Order: sequence, then structure tokens, then C-alpha cells
Amino acid sequence: MKVVFLSHSPDTGTVRVGSHHLAREFARRGHAVFHLSTPLTAAHIGRVAKGDAVTLQRFSLLRRPRRGDAGDLHGVPWQFLPEAVIGRAWITGAGRHRHARRLLAAHGFSAPDVVLVDQPTMAGLALSLPSRALVYRPTDSHFHGVSAQHEALLVAASDAVIATSDTVLNRLPGAGSKPSMTLENGVEYDRFAAPSRAGQGFRYVGAIDDRFDWRTVYRLASALPAAEFRLAGPVTTAVGDPPPNLYYEGPIPYEGVPEFLAGGSVGILPLTDMRINDGRSPMKFYEYLASGLFVLATSSPALTARQAPGVSLFATPEEAVAMATALAAPGFNHEGQRFAKQYDWAARAALLEDFLTSRLQPAKFERP
Repeated sequence: MKVVFLSHSPDTGTVRVGSHHLAREFARRGHAVFHLSTPLTAAHIGRVAKGDAVTLQRFSLLRRPRRGDAGDLHGVPWQFLPEAVIGRAWITGAGRHRHARRLLAAHGFSAPDVVLVDQPTMAGLALSLPSRALVYRPTDSHFHGVSAQHEALLVAASDAVIATSDTVLNRLPGAGSKPSMTLENGVEYDRFAAPSRAGQGFRYVGAIDDRFDWRTVYRLASALPAAEFRLAGPVTTAVGDPPPNLYYEGPIPYEGVPEFLAGGSVGILPLTDMRINDGRSPMKFYEYLASGLFVLATSSPALTARQAPGVSLFATPEEAVAMATALAAPGFNHEGQRFAKQYDWAARAALLEDFLTSRLQPAKFERP
């Protein structure tokens, strides 16, 4: 099959999201794959002038798509104005998304077999491509604004919906009438599976934004002054003055994450009470487990549904402190590591391929 992913994040080496892993694994399974991420616009030019590293990396993918180790292509299209400025007319207007379509056509993807979309604001491009099947792959719930408007168009036009949690799927208006499945995010198991050694301390890796519960993390670090709390990832929210045992490592390359996690014994997932957090399927959950870490996380519908060993879910800061105190000693989560193996991205891709070839008019698709 020729498969196009329309995703929110480019593969720049620092942030690795589910669509990047699925693109790689589909290529390994013999499919032709092109991964396009959210378009660059005139609004990004100022960031280039300021030397923003991530934006510069995205512009490099605009000039020349990069081929991954498995043969999957990664590129970024150009669009002069962002969707929020252009509005709905951009989606339905004729002759739109010229650069993205030219980019796809130049690499043989003018008429892909499957388009998998997880970025709602790329609905216009998705609807303009003459694909055999359009699949919406929501990774978050969208309650208002441009993303929610575009999501409604995607659901109406899609042939199927594949969500990363039951919560996201069940909240999605119109999804009940479509072929659907829940496919949680996974883990590169062999990359993260650490040797059996007992680390110590608490680790977090990922975005540190308004979804991240700073208040509980400060409470934990203050309650356990002898324990190290190390956080890695881009920060977009104010952090204030941290306790002396809380260390901020900054963004680290994806290749460095396994080593960072291997030094700890507990991976933390502190979530704020934003509705969007209810359905999140964070990859770090299985990356923690594959690394042999115990997991301490805020209770949410999506996380409560997972029955993984060595996972403690808290509803209040007081519960978090009690659980963290019990986990503070060095340790290794052997059962959790074994449990995570079934969520390897190769197995995730095989389930997705099976769904596409068996549920979506199977006569259209052939395995390579």
C-alpha cells in the first residue's frame, strides 16, 4: 500500500510521536510511506530569525524530505497562512494545498491507498487527496475552536476512526457510525528495555506544559527531600523556584531517553485536571515500563483502563505522596517490563495493518 500520514509533529529527532513509529513500522512491512506534518507558515519565519532550533529543523524538511532508516519519507509542507486565520473556506476552496500535493506527487503519492490523519487542521489536505480510504486517528479530544470544527469534517468524511484511547473514541461525535478501533500508543521495546539493574529516583520525560501538574511534583519533591526528581522536556509553563532535589534537564534527543530513564526507578505522569488529559495515551507510560521503572501517575479514565503491573494511580496530592514514599527505595519493575513487550510498535503496526486490510473493503488493499 501507499500510505500517507498527516500528523501534528515532524520527526526532528527530539520529539517522537506515535505516527513516526507507525510510519517506520509500515515501511518495514513493505509499504510505501510518506509522513507529512503540520505546515509551516509565514508566522514561523520570525522564529527562524531568532534561531529557533526546532523551526530550523522543520524548514530543512520543507526544502528536502528526509528518508528514515526503514525507507519512510518525512516532510513538511508550506502554507502561507495558518488554518486559524484562513478559516473554513480554505478547506473547501478549489486549488488549495498546492505545495503539499506537489510534494506528495513528486514522490509518487498523488493518489495514496490510505491517508491516516491525526492533525485535525490538516483536514483540507486530507479531503483533497484522492485516496482509497481516509482514516481519522484522533490522539486527543478537541472540544472547541478550529481543531474541533475540522475534526467534525474529518469524521464525516472518514471511512474509519482509530483512536488512541476508548475515552477519546467514545467522546467523538459521529464515530459510532464508522468502523472503529482503539489502538493505544506503544513503545520501541528493544530500545528501552534496560538490563535488570535497580535505579533510584523519579524521572519524567515529555512536554512540560499546561497539562503537566507542577503543583503535585513540587509537593512530592518537598515531601521526599532525599529523593532525586529529574525532568526532561521542553517547558512552556512557568516553573517558579523548584525544591533543591528537583532538577530540570531540558529537552533531550529521543536517542538519549532510554539512558535518562535507566538511572531512575519510578517514572511519573502528573496530569492536571484538564479534560484533554482524561483520554491521553502517553507513550512514556510504556517507555517507563519497558525501562523497568515503576509508574506513578494521576488517575484518569484512560490510565485506569490499563491493567499494567507496577503502576500506582493517585487522585489527590496526599495519595501521591504516600505512594511515592512507598516507591522511593531502589527497585526494578520486572513484571512491568515483560508486560510492555506486547505494546512494541511492530505489534501495533501489525494490528493497524490488519484492521485496514480486513475492515476497509479488503479487495482494495493487498499486503506487499
